[in-house]
Amino acid sequence: MCIILDANCYSKYLDLSDEDMHPIRTWIESKNENAKLAYSPTKELISELRNYPKMLEPFLALQRENQIKFINEKDINQEKNTLMKNKPNLNQTIYTL
Repeated sequence: MCIILDANCYSKYLDLSDEDMHPIRTWIESKNENAKLAYSPTKELISELRNYPKMLEPFLALQRENQIKFINEKDINQEKNTLMKNKPNLNQTIYTL
């Protein structure tokens, strides 16, 4: 199973004091082979990584440890549109795919 974090939530994932992200960090850090962060190289994520270089190294470390799963942007957008259609007031935080 993968957890998809919206690009603007990645910094919260890295913030060790963020209690909401604690279960996700614990799960990813468990090294369970099925525990992965899913990502898509959307312009939002690329912008976040460019604007905040301190976020890049942890991202690359997750890649090296095979804790990241690539999902193409088309699939992400399709899922996002489905979610927004079904729940128009959905505040994008975390959802699983």
